[in-house]
Amino acid sequence: MFLRESGKGILPKSARQTRRKKILDYIRHAETKFIVIKFKNLELDKRMKVEERAQMKELLETINEAKRENKDEKVFVALEAGVQSYLFAVGGFDIVSTSMTGFDGDFPFRNKNKTAINGYFDIESLLMRDERYVRACIEKGGFPHEGCVCATVKDYTAAKLDWHRIRREHFIRRMNELYADIWAHIDDKTIEECKARISRSSLSNLKHVLPYLDMV
Repeated sequence: MFLRESGKGILPKSARQTRRKKILDYIRHAETKFIVIKFKNLELDKRMKVEERAQMKELLETINEAKRENKDEKVFVALEAGVQSYLFAVGGFDIVSTSMTGFDGDFPFRNKNKTAINGYFDIESLLMRDERYVRACIEKGGFPHEGCVCATVKDYTAAKLDWHRIRREHFIRRMNELYADIWAHIDDKTIEECKARISRSSLSNLKHVLPYLDMV
């Protein structure tokens, strides 16, 4: 969001700072009820994205301040959240949107073979897993999610025929499970448990982005 490429390359630091200030000021003072922020190609989990993670934390802190000052009358929406979906839901966004495969554009799993078994959402790592992971699970007896469509997957050849539907339904169910968990922790005032989930996942770098949880 804060580092965008122009036709002449990356914007200079002064220009990025000016634009960031304008965005944060708008969030603080906008009179509209809904504020929608669209992110493009955001990958905050990458090791070198230290500055970007600090900027995102500042954004989330500003969002939370605006919500408190307006007694939660403000609604913040994140579009194209991608791998940051769970982080944004924990960090203050009210509505979080991404593709039904978890990656806007599906670039990591675009394959000439449209029935390839990949892009499976792993609730423990908070990442999409590749075909090797899926094959390994099937060889061990299948997936452990009782009641989910993925629990019916016992045979690679049969699953491959309908994998597009299976992985999408599984993703929706797992994301619903994660977000219900967030609400439960909010009600119980144990939101730090959500940070602990991020810490245990493959996205552990993102724990530094959460506002007001520095000591947790």
